[in-house]
Amino acid sequence: MPCSFNEGYAVVGRLGTETESFRRFNQATGEFDEYDAIPINLGRIDRTGNFMSFQMSLDPTAPLNLRYDSEEFDYTRMYGYYGGFAQVAAFAIFDTNGMPHYYAGYVPTQGLIPARPDDYGPGGDAFWLDMNRDIAIDMRGVRYLDANMNLVHDTALSGSGNTDWEKVRYASFYYSPRPFNQGLALLGEATIDTETDDVVWWSYGFVDTSGRWVIQPQFTEWWGSGLEYRIFNDGGLASVKRQSDGRFGAIDKTGRTVIPFQYDDLRVFDEGVAPFRRGQLFGYVDIEGNEVISPRFRETSGFSNGFAVAYDGTKAFLIDRAGNEIPGSDAINLSNYITQQEDGGASVQTPGEIMTIVENGRYGFGRLTYLPPLPDASEMNTWALEEVTKAIEEGLVPARLQNMYLSNITRGDFCMLIIHALSTILDADREELVLEHTGRSLDSFVRDRKFNDTVDRNVIAAEALSIVAGYSESGGGYSFRPYNTINRQEAAVMLWRAARVLGMDPEASTASGTFNDGDRIPSWALTQINYVNSIGVMTGVGGGNFGPRGSYTRQQSFMTIYRMLVAMTAED
Repeated sequence: MPCSFNEGYAVVGRLGTETESFRRFNQATGEFDEYDAIPINLGRIDRTGNFMSFQMSLDPTAPLNLRYDSEEFDYTRMYGYYGGFAQVAAFAIFDTNGMPHYYAGYVPTQGLIPARPDDYGPGGDAFWLDMNRDIAIDMRGVRYLDANMNLVHDTALSGSGNTDWEKVRYASFYYSPRPFNQGLALLGEATIDTETDDVVWWSYGFVDTSGRWVIQPQFTEWWGSGLEYRIFNDGGLASVKRQSDGRFGAIDKTGRTVIPFQYDDLRVFDEGVAPFRRGQLFGYVDIEGNEVISPRFRETSGFSNGFAVAYDGTKAFLIDRAGNEIPGSDAINLSNYITQQEDGGASVQTPGEIMTIVENGRYGFGRLTYLPPLPDASEMNTWALEEVTKAIEEGLVPARLQNMYLSNITRGDFCMLIIHALSTILDADREELVLEHTGRSLDSFVRDRKFNDTVDRNVIAAEALSIVAGYSESGGGYSFRPYNTINRQEAAVMLWRAARVLGMDPEASTASGTFNDGDRIPSWALTQINYVNSIGVMTGVGGGNFGPRGSYTRQQSFMTIYRMLVAMTAED
């Protein structure tokens, strides 16, 4: 049962050779039944294959290995490391030494650990812990209501005085908190009838790190991605199902409807588009709400590096962003990505760069080399097309960023762009770059967890190479804010620092600027802005101004990364 490597480790299950005794709770009898089964010993391996068992005891002198009944174990869940912790079996997280950290269902994000979800456990599990296992956000408590839904008693409040319990008819409480991402976390709210114990209402909304409702409970389903439980994805959009009409749409982080609630299903927005279902057929909609691929597939995956998996009811294949079948995709073992369901449907996983291939009845692994079509003039401003195209042709722009050209680029995506460009120009992958410049592995930097809001490997590589520093938080630690859009002065500083990695000598520059808005440029960015302007990488915005706090689009980012290559070549 191997899982993907992440942060230098992979979660694995080692199957035992002899049966062992297990206990299972019998809801009918209220007692535990004993039975025998082959166990799975869960742990992790490093890249050399060394195995370390996960422990169920905090006492290292009295190890108790994490063992599971192989027949009961859920293989379909996502297991893996995130920020130095492994999420395993929806009930615990383990550090890199295999020791348990907390009885929880999710790895910590933004320095917070949600309590283990327990559906409709009145008032018992609605809280988040900090990394010291202290309660940081407390949403526990039960609100007792009368027949008209008026508050009678709130257990979260002290000193409420005498309560007329004969008036109580309903109980309302929060439950099943989820991980924080981009400052928001899902939280459920439910109301039960105290006379019948029936659930009369339930729904999910989003709270901030103070426990304040930012988006009121009104959703029953959602789509997310990754171990970090990212709900708001490309375009800052979350795909959710509204309780009132049972339809899917997309909202932004304020709760504003961006994509109308008109779909039977709407999945994660990635690379600018999301699969949607109308009736029995899937198509794709972009972040502006345009249906860019008409619904004609029985199942589809999200896009990854410019392609996706599609299933038409008889066969599965790869498609490009226009919905066309990619020639040669019949050599890929698509059974790894398409799972047939008993009802005749299928589920699809988004493919990665490394894929299983089949040749002459034998299986192996191959790296998919697919170059998306060059952008069309309609996708960006006319003045940007030539340099953006050259940047792509030079291999400076990763395939997953070759979309949404007019959108403002995020801080995380700008790191991806710079690290990819550096790797291309210097002919070394990001792991090699970090090791060469620091003497340390990228995995070691990831496990250090400098930033409390991301362990994205491109961001961490950029930090290791001194291209980014992040923000110092008032409560201690650092954040990076990867989903915030970058401004022009931040981009200039990062490009200046990237020039050092390329072997250029920006410190020696004596360039001075003559921008009309020079008084608005902060001292920490002045030298860097003057340098990138002097070598023609970032010039002004018109009217003699630089616009230091102005927005920065993807097309502008790609243009300047190409100009950096030109400037480096000119120095040589």
